[in-house]
Amino acid sequence: MRMIIRSLVIACMPVALLIGADFWDAKDYPEWSDKEIATMLSDSPWAGSVSVQVANVGLAGRVGGLGGGIVGAGAGSRGGVGAGGGGVAGDGAGNIGGGTFLGRPRRLRVPVVWSSALPVRQAMARLTAGQGGADGSQPPELTGDEPVYRITIIVPGHLSEEITGLEELRAATTLATRRAGDRPPVDIQLFHQGALLGLEFHFERAPTLTVQDRQVDFVTQLGSTSIKRTFKLSEMTVGGELRL
Repeated sequence: MRMIIRSLVIACMPVALLIGADFWDAKDYPEWSDKEIATMLSDSPWAGSVSVQVANVGLAGRVGGLGGGIVGAGAGSRGGVGAGGGGVAGDGAGNIGGGTFLGRPRRLRVPVVWSSALPVRQAMARLTAGQGGADGSQPPELTGDEPVYRITIIVPGHLSEEITGLEELRAATTLATRRAGDRPPVDIQLFHQGALLGLEFHFERAPTLTVQDRQVDFVTQLGSTSIKRTFKLSEMTVGGELRL
């Protein structure tokens, strides 16, 4: 999971070079270039980022703002629903007494990745093994589907403070289609790395999604922060086969 957090951060960065479409169909994944791997994990039918509005409500960040808007850099706890990593910048109000003592909401890009999909797992394997690596190792052979659908998001660590419990988070999360309806997650895993929080949501495969479902919406809510990503199933194919 920590490898996923490190790798998917690139979803917040622009891809420097426009890459030809459907390289995942044109060649086997051991032949993908570094830029194609980055594209698979940041700007593909399986991966992208969505714009969300985040409230500046961290006390450490607000106090930091009073001193000139310094952003906290403390690391969050590892595992479970722990304390967030680092404060968020305050608004520099300089007035502790009175008022709402709240910073202005800010917008940021949140990576949302269908991480159980075969091409995503292949890209992750390439990052782990490198292109042959210094020891000549090759990426592992990956085929088939996982037993569950997995969707991963990466958010600022301080948002863990808005998660009051896994049951509440589960109730606020769904994978929805018009045909199959809503399906809640059967498991949620949370991991901190530095100032980032990774959340991995597991969903049952049954009833199996098909291209006829057209699209599927992933929706979750972290306190006051709403996150939604629509995946277009007709685009999530490799060799004409849906890969989720």
